Amino acid sequence: MRKIIFLLFSTLLFAEPKLDVSSETWDFGTLKEGEKAEHVFILKNVGDDTLVISKVRATCGCTATLLEDSIIPLGGETKLKSSLRTMGMSGVFHKYIYVYSNDFENPRISLVLTGKVQREPAPRIRVWPTIVRLNRISPGDEERFVVSVQNYGELPLYIYEVKTSPGIQLEFMPEDSIPPKSSINLNFKYVPTEPGPIEELITIRTNDPRISKIYVFVRDKEEKRE
Repeated sequence: MRKIIFLLFSTLLFAEPKLDVSSETWDFGTLKEGEKAEHVFILKNVGDDTLVISKVRATCGCTATLLEDSIIPLGGETKLKSSLRTMGMSGVFHKYIYVYSNDFENPRISLVLTGKVQREPAPRIRVWPTIVRLNRISPGDEERFVVSVQNYGELPLYIYEVKTSPGIQLEFMPEDSIPPKSSINLNFKYVPTEPGPIEELITIRTNDPRISKIYVFVRDKEEKRE
């Protein structure tokens, strides 16, 4: 009897959950930019105690996860749904998902989403700076600044409109189209209409299919609001 009790006690003492994933890497192959890709990982408890998943963390904001159940009984399984947004991506990618559990031998396992995003040729806008900081000046005074507009895409970028709030004037724009891998400078003048904080806005409208409008904020140097 003592031997039986000892064996039962030993079994309970050394009972451990164990997390198993049939495949820790999933290859989506070639995707088109903007396409949403989804995959379901099956998480199994192949140990001899209840498995508890405490946390699931994706390393990229483009990856979302949804865990069906966080408690997996002996011999049970659950689904971990993953989805990937490919907008703005190009080329080969490797996105990681970390699963934390009470598996004592492997408290954290890594799941990998991989593949390649094929991006269609398009114009792509990048503006610098996106926040312009100016000294506060009196009404009637002037201060000038420059905003750089870059096309890092593969097709010409067309500037359809540059809209400004009352205190900002566009003084010079060398051209309204930017060849691929090129940039131009837009020259602006700030002329306040009344004293007080600087709160101005520049809106640039282009043919970038991802970002049809991009904004440049003009603010005080004194107020560092990010």
